[in-house]
Amino acid sequence: MKLKMKLMAAAVALAASAGANAAMDNFMSGNSSLAFIALDYTGSPISVMMDLDFNVDSFLPTAMSAAGTIIQWNFNTNSLTVNGVASGSTQTNWSNAMSSFSATAQSTETKWGVIGGDSLSDGTFGDIRYLSTAKPGTTLATMQGQTKSNLSGFSLIGDLYNANNLLQTTENGENGSTATSGQAWVGDGGTFGNAGKWQNKSSWVTWANVGETADFYMVDSNNGINSTRALITPYAGAFSYDAGVLTYAVAAVPEPSEYALMLAGLGMIGFMARRRLNNRA
Repeated sequence: MKLKMKLMAAAVALAASAGANAAMDNFMSGNSSLAFIALDYTGSPISVMMDLDFNVDSFLPTAMSAAGTIIQWNFNTNSLTVNGVASGSTQTNWSNAMSSFSATAQSTETKWGVIGGDSLSDGTFGDIRYLSTAKPGTTLATMQGQTKSNLSGFSLIGDLYNANNLLQTTENGENGSTATSGQAWVGDGGTFGNAGKWQNKSSWVTWANVGETADFYMVDSNNGINSTRALITPYAGAFSYDAGVLTYAVAAVPEPSEYALMLAGLGMIGFMARRRLNNRA
């Protein structure tokens, strides 16, 4: 099992390093960069966007479902680790962007989310797919109510990745940009819509607070089972963010030896309880 985990770590780390880009891939590329966005729109508004060194195709639900997976992006130190192993990340400006963001943003006012997508379409809906965190407390049933028609309006979020537009302030759309209100600001009423909803299309996609854990979903218009509903695939893991560190984690499955130890412990508890009863008799 340990060897399997090491091999998995190496594979995921390789995928991460392969997805590194000097400029972020937008949704119209068909395989956008996975991005972290944080904002504080109270007081002196400021926002930040980070390329997470993965693209949509390298962060699909099946690839990110192995029990015990832990991927951590430390924006303070420009480091990316997969199951404790440092990846070949080429991102070097996370820390500068996070430093600028933290100098203005208040942790109690900061909201965050993780997004990715594919807005290419070969028809009314095409095969449009989006990856997104959902606000804490969102149920799978709520997600499964998402319609294909709503999905078509999400494509405008691709503007987040365009050079000289919205959040991207550098000429070639490099990751890690920090923006203040009026300068590529993404916040309340901006491209994400009110409080971060994708074009105000869905109430389930919104920001999480610092310290909260948010589930992650793939929402896909390519659903041959239902002509109205989008296909919803929940990820096995969830994202959390605090103090400049983003984490994606999948719960670990106990090793057989751990089960044996737990059973032995329960057996010992039962033995001691029975012994006490016998002593009382």
